[in-house]
Amino acid sequence: MKKLLSLAMVLATGAFFAQNSNLSTQNGFGNGVTVTQSGAGNGSTINQDGSNSGVGNGGNNNMAAVTQIGLTNMASIDQQGDSNIGTIYQDGDLNQATQTVGVGFAENNVATSTQFGGQNESIQNQMHDNNYAEVMQIGTGVSGYGNNYAKQDQKSLANGVAGSMAYIYQEGTDNRAVQKQRGSDNMAATVQLGADNWSKTTQTSVAGSGFFSASLVMQNSATDGHKATVNQTSLAANNISIIMQDDLLGVGGNKATVTQNAMSSDNMSTVLQFGTNTAVINQTGM
Repeated sequence: MKKLLSLAMVLATGAFFAQNSNLSTQNGFGNGVTVTQSGAGNGSTINQDGSNSGVGNGGNNNMAAVTQIGLTNMASIDQQGDSNIGTIYQDGDLNQATQTVGVGFAENNVATSTQFGGQNESIQNQMHDNNYAEVMQIGTGVSGYGNNYAKQDQKSLANGVAGSMAYIYQEGTDNRAVQKQRGSDNMAATVQLGADNWSKTTQTSVAGSGFFSASLVMQNSATDGHKATVNQTSLAANNISIIMQDDLLGVGGNKATVTQNAMSSDNMSTVLQFGTNTAVINQTGM
């Protein structure tokens, strides 16, 4: 009987720790993977493949590193192309992070995701060259359940051109940030603190033209949340948008919408709101 109980304990312990799993597939030259998992239920999937050099199969010099400490973290890195870097670090309860660097001359991209606490989710997609994306999320809800969501989607649209930069920092509960960039030299930074903030930034420029769009969104709310929407199109000039929204005497709910179309001259907009206000800005540089 004692032997049976001992065997049952060993099997049960093995089944418990078997919840941690990792699948790494590499095809190419000089690829490297580092995975560290501690806890129960962590899962990591890494696939590196696809070469743009025309020699052999698979990507060259891609690097992926995943570190997960918690209970039910899940990370997936998929890199196709050359010299791309993906890093995910999760410390919490039910975090999930996904990075995809697609084919189509996907070279020299960097994607970083760091999440602490709660039910944070991060999605990063990159295509073509020279993009940089970074997400940091800290859930501070009840028992650390933050439910923050971040998504970054970058496409340079051409081979060998400059990419774009995207940064999201969220600390609190139920914040949501989305950044979509097309073309070259776009810069987007979103910082959201507190609860129920929402932001979406969409930037489009001509690949390799040298013209840019830049957006900064900063929102802080205790309970009511703020909302920011930025749409920028750069054809033959530059766009700059700054949105800063905060509570007033504990009351929030500001809304700001900025639309900029730089056809031949530059646009610049600054929105600063406290309390419960609404701002709508439309700019066309002719």
